[in-house]
Amino acid sequence: MTATIAPQKPPRDMLFPAIVENMRDGVLAFDKNGNLITANHPVCEMLGFDDPSQLAGTFAEMVLMRDELWEINEAIVDSMYAANNVVTRDVTFRIGREERHVVVRTSMLRDEGSGQPLGVVVILSDVSEKMRSLRERIEFGHLVVLFIGLLGLANIVTLFVQTYDWFNVYSTGFAWAYLILITLPVAFTVWHLKLAPSQIGLTVKGWRRAVIEGAAASVIAIAVIYALSHLLHDDTVPGEQAAMSTMSVGMVILSRCGYALHSLIQEVMARGVLQTSLRRLLDDQSGVRSLLVASLIFGLFHSHFGLMAVAVTAVSGVVMGALYMRHGNLIGVTILHVAAGIAAFQLGIL
Repeated sequence: MTATIAPQKPPRDMLFPAIVENMRDGVLAFDKNGNLITANHPVCEMLGFDDPSQLAGTFAEMVLMRDELWEINEAIVDSMYAANNVVTRDVTFRIGREERHVVVRTSMLRDEGSGQPLGVVVILSDVSEKMRSLRERIEFGHLVVLFIGLLGLANIVTLFVQTYDWFNVYSTGFAWAYLILITLPVAFTVWHLKLAPSQIGLTVKGWRRAVIEGAAASVIAIAVIYALSHLLHDDTVPGEQAAMSTMSVGMVILSRCGYALHSLIQEVMARGVLQTSLRRLLDDQSGVRSLLVASLIFGLFHSHFGLMAVAVTAVSGVVMGALYMRHGNLIGVTILHVAAGIAAFQLGIL
């Protein structure tokens, strides 16, 4: 014969402290005289104390030690006079160089019979990570709005240029002026927002893989462009070949170096800033939506070259954006941009 033994419930005086200690939120409890009764480890981490023993004494003494706790103290005092004795407040303070955002909920405990105050319970929820994420999305949202505004401005400028025949839109000078028109406001905004270079792809981390895969993609791109040049034309269109044949070797090298720098700046703008901003703003985990939208906008910035240029740059932008997502830097995608761009101009595709 076997006996069934009912599970023993832990005593209340053991259960409640365990619940408080294992809560993710910080918990403080004071008696009616302001003496600390309970403080769990999460609240110590939020307030920058190494150990709960440092919180001994009254909360007034803690405030004297730490000026940033004044707002929490005010919430505790206000709970005494609130209609339902409950106060919720957002508090921001610094622990060293780190900014903390905490939601403070204070509740005055009263005796049910006499209504006399027994103490105060304070719940602190750390929302610093959520606030940083929200602030980051807002900052990158500013960049996206800026790009849309610049797209409209660039189209107006090119419309005037083409209508009144001020410049040749295919000239190197106009290409640089057009790029500077876009780059300067974006660069100022990136500087103002204090974005790290690595956040917009300006890093050499993973450079070896980026160089190898960028070079391999360039070989494939050149082969495709060469095949297209024969499919689209009866004979190979010389494109830049005639112009290059009249230039010295030094001028050709200088021209190619200038194009490489131009391509790098384009990649910083299109992939490093625009695609990254869209991904952060949309919280795009896969990166596909931001990749497609950034590629389309990148293509529209070439609308003054015609529909073919928009299509080619948008489609190539998808490939380049995918490389950027894969590498996390602009090395491989810039190699591909330079190689494919030179081949396309040389063979008359663009």
